[in-house]
Amino acid sequence: MSEDEFEFPKLMPIRAQTAPPRPLTEIEEFRRSSDFLLLENTVMMSDHLKQRQDDKYDLDSDDGQRACKRFLNQIERLCEVFKAHCGSRSYRD
Repeated sequence: MSEDEFEFPKLMPIRAQTAPPRPLTEIEEFRRSSDFLLLENTVMMSDHLKQRQDDKYDLDSDDGQRACKRFLNQIERLCEVFKAHCGSRSYRD
């Protein structure tokens, strides 16, 4: 190869770099956490509870019982995750 035949390598255009991403706020970090997802799911399950005309929850129908069980299971998981302590129930004796 002679000097006349030498080809310079083709340069790739350099893309401008954007500024580094800003750090997440505490709220943004929390919204990305599994704890937030658990809270969000609990709220959505509470919307599925069946309410009767007298503003009480329907526990007579199968759908009402199923929705209530799901919601209470979700509340139990919340208590476990957030380490909520159960109060004394000695008053029931």
